[in-house]
This record gives sequence, C-alpha cells and structure tokens, in this order.
Amino acid sequence: MLRALRLASFVNDWLIEERAVGHALYFEEFARRARSTGSRRTAHRRLIEFRAAFPEFGAKGTPHDVLAGEALPERKARELSLRIAEAYEAAT
Repeated sequence: MLRALRLASFVNDWLIEERAVGHALYFEEFARRARSTGSRRTAHRRLIEFRAAFPEFGAKGTPHDVLAGEALPERKARELSLRIAEAYEAAT
C-alpha cells in the first residue's frame, strides 16, 4: 500500500510541476524543481518505481506519458485510473 501511495504521489507531483512550467518535463528538470521528493536520489528512486509499475511505457517512461495518455489504449487508461484511485483511497 505504501508503494502505491508513493507512486500516486509521484505522478501527482509530476503533474503539478508540468502545470507550473506549462510543458512536458524531462526527469532532470523535475528532479531540480520538485521539492516534494526531497532530493534527486529520491526522485530517481520514485522514477524507478514508476517504471517498474508501468512497464508499458518502456525504459524512458515518465508520468508525463500517463498524464498525456500517449500510446495508451482506452482499456489501459481505465486500468491506470483505477490503480491510481485505489492508491489514493487506501491512503485516505
């Protein structure tokens, strides 16, 4: 459950930062900007967890891919939304 919460938080933090800058972020930019992760190392660990949870986005996948819905079939998009919602519900 804790892993799911970290994952949901990481995706949310990525969304917040993308909205703040108005464009898609690269990992380096996210790690520099995001205060919620605490450090670049923590941000990198969260990215590794994200890629393990969502292998369909490949070795260079980022939460932007989830948020943009790139290359996501509708079924996968619904499944992803449910996974994030379940993590949020479990945390509250």
